[in-house]
Amino acid sequence: MRVFPDKIVAGGSAGLLATVVLLAAGPHVARAHSDNPQHIVRLGERVADLDLPARYRARQLLKRARFHRARGEAREALADLELARELGLKARSARGERGLVYEILGENKKALSRLDRFLAKGAPTVATLNARARLLAAAGRKRDALRDYASSLQLAPDIVVFVARGKLLEELGDYDAAVTCYREGIGRLGRAVLLEMALVRSELERGQGLVALRIIDDPRAPDRKGAAWSILRSRALELGKRTDDASAELDRALTEAGRRVAIRDTAISRLDRARLHEAMGNAVAARADVEAALKLAPTLQLALEMKSRLDTVGKNTGGEEEG
Repeated sequence: MRVFPDKIVAGGSAGLLATVVLLAAGPHVARAHSDNPQHIVRLGERVADLDLPARYRARQLLKRARFHRARGEAREALADLELARELGLKARSARGERGLVYEILGENKKALSRLDRFLAKGAPTVATLNARARLLAAAGRKRDALRDYASSLQLAPDIVVFVARGKLLEELGDYDAAVTCYREGIGRLGRAVLLEMALVRSELERGQGLVALRIIDDPRAPDRKGAAWSILRSRALELGKRTDDASAELDRALTEAGRRVAIRDTAISRLDRARLHEAMGNAVAARADVEAALKLAPTLQLALEMKSRLDTVGKNTGGEEEG
């Protein structure tokens, strides 16, 4: 029995999908630097110079807050914004910056309030539109989030934003609009793997197996190797009533995934093989690979999510799974 959970076909290989999740999750990537870069040091020197006007020092604090936010140092960024306000800074941009920082801190209501006020009184920025879209989506306001993503893409096309917008459309069940979104992204940005994989997923969801197969097998496309592409191709073949070919596709991919695990046993190679086991209906083998992946990388979010999904499958089937 072959199954195609959404999580399996939602991205590329485990490494590629991890990149998508990381980029889509928020506006920053935390970095563990013990030393501040020179521009932050220089800004600190200007802030500390009491001979400089307070207004000038406040603007240096705003600049430093942006650098801290970019480094994932949200608490430091917020402290700079607070001090800038004490020095009399009333710039609209500070309100937008505060909204971005609150999002990192997980204070979504405060973040949304600041971003709403920022966007209501002047020109939008890509960062603030994308941040508000993420917050609105998290609050269940998906249609409002779609509008912000659309406005962001008018300012600057971005692969991650196209994917995020398309995923929201999928969640709303509007696969026709999702396909249009992904095709627009490909038209504006070229044949990016993330966009083409998302496009294939949406074509499959609306039952267009032959269209999906043409995209996957296009000889002009980049190499389509990896577990996720094989799962997508198998599903397309299944939709086209080519059951034997669909099974053969997964069998070949599983053999290759096993070879990769034997060559280099990593959390990513284990997770790729787990996806194939899951697609083939073998939850027991999938769970074994996921547990092995978590021993190698205990905090790997994709593996944790897959383990949770497999545990749910076990409960729903009363513990009876195909071996």
